[in-house]
Amino acid sequence: MTYLILSILCSVAVSVLLKVARRQGVDIRQAIAFNYVVACALTWFLLAPALEPKAGQQFPWVLFAILGVILPVLFMIMSRGVEYAGIVRADAAQRLSLFLTVLASFVLFGEALSVNRGLSLALAFAALFCLLCKPQTPHRASTCARGHCISF
Repeated sequence: MTYLILSILCSVAVSVLLKVARRQGVDIRQAIAFNYVVACALTWFLLAPALEPKAGQQFPWVLFAILGVILPVLFMIMSRGVEYAGIVRADAAQRLSLFLTVLASFVLFGEALSVNRGLSLALAFAALFCLLCKPQTPHRASTCARGHCISF
């Protein structure tokens, strides 16, 4: 549960930082590129990963190359989503990726669907649906009395 809460906080923090960076005039592409260079350098110097493959295995350079392209592109897409749809909707849309992982857990990994899991999934997806389908402009409640309208 701790890792789930931390992942949600970090995900929301990324959206907030993207929004603040855009307002401050930061070039998002440069910020993302700089982030990956710094992350690679810190990983190399602080964690000192072993880049030698284990006996009988090949090092997955192709996988790393694909991730090296896909991940920055996804951050750019997320940046555009935050810019055009707002933080709440962009994060809710990002949570829709849960459909794929939940589907994979049942179809590929043989996870059993229990009543508690089913209710939890239904509640989670209903909440996402409500976030994504709320109206663009807030409705204003108004009360008209004696010809004067009061808006709340």
